[in-house]
Amino acid sequence: MAIRKVTSFAYEEGQPDKMSDIIADTVLDQMLVDDPETIADIKVSISKEKIDIFGEVNTSAKNHFEKSVREVIREIGYIDQESGIDPYRCEIESKFQKQSQDISRGIYSDNSIKGSRIGLIYGYATNETPQYAPLAYILANGVIERLTIARKSGIVEGLLPDGQVMVVMNYDDDRAQSLDSIILASHHAQSTDTDWLKHDLTEKVIRTVCKNYITDETKIVINPSGRFSIGGPAADCGQSGVNIQDATWGSITRYSGIGFAGKDPSKIDRTCALMARHVAKEVVSRKMAQRCEIILTYSIGIADPLSIEVDTQGTSNVDEMQILDMIKGEFSFNTGDIIKQFDLRRPIYKSMTEAGIFLFQDDHKKSAL
Repeated sequence: MAIRKVTSFAYEEGQPDKMSDIIADTVLDQMLVDDPETIADIKVSISKEKIDIFGEVNTSAKNHFEKSVREVIREIGYIDQESGIDPYRCEIESKFQKQSQDISRGIYSDNSIKGSRIGLIYGYATNETPQYAPLAYILANGVIERLTIARKSGIVEGLLPDGQVMVVMNYDDDRAQSLDSIILASHHAQSTDTDWLKHDLTEKVIRTVCKNYITDETKIVINPSGRFSIGGPAADCGQSGVNIQDATWGSITRYSGIGFAGKDPSKIDRTCALMARHVAKEVVSRKMAQRCEIILTYSIGIADPLSIEVDTQGTSNVDEMQILDMIKGEFSFNTGDIIKQFDLRRPIYKSMTEAGIFLFQDDHKKSAL
């Protein structure tokens, strides 16, 4: 019996880095509504009294983002300085510069969209779950989704918007078996009884989602530092684009190291990652392999990837070269083609970041991308 452990993470919408991603994509969505051809790489930083929105942007969209940003903060659940940040009084400053003409010429020329940077893009799928996603990832996101519901509906009293979970799964012969441990950090009000909170979070959040995988040996730890009454931007500054493990798969597979949030669809980082994931799912759903990782190599100024690789991690039912031939024959990894295939110039990115890029259900297409 070969036991190994696999870890995945997920973050509440009020965790400062996650909130920064949501705000960046809120601004991007508004730009795309006004100007679908917007070119943007939007960055957000948050402190307890100020939100800075900046980056490189070419757009005809009007700068009317402040109202929407304040609404998003309220929707997340922050209501005043004591809760983490005051959506009514915090300072919001936006300052953009144009994208470099040298970069623009390299990407947008000859009526096509070429690679936006030099780098690697990964896509992954597994047959562990109906979502073709690793079980640890599904459970981590399920716990956070349930935590948000419990907070907003009052199922668990005294919760505030910051929080994160780490799920560690035991694998035997490459199959998920049981939960080794769950670490949940959940932001709460000063007056909250922490013993009662731990009971409620264990029974009404963790066990509700993970009961089929919890054993007598599973370690469940709630707020390991004791209290978590100071949270959100009042405790930690936030920066968009840094929660990469939350946006991808944790320790389960590789990722490019580049964030997704705030980037228009001409950027390879999110658009081509969606395509790589889509193709990996196709390989697994066609039962060509139990697991599949797609690796794409791009260069700025070149439309198609320089290389396409397939790694089925020893689980393929057919030769990997046959899988690669199928992929090259059926799918285009050209950024412009991907934008058209998935209709990516729509304002879908805030919802995508909230749900998780690889779990996002596209209502327009009635399926996950």
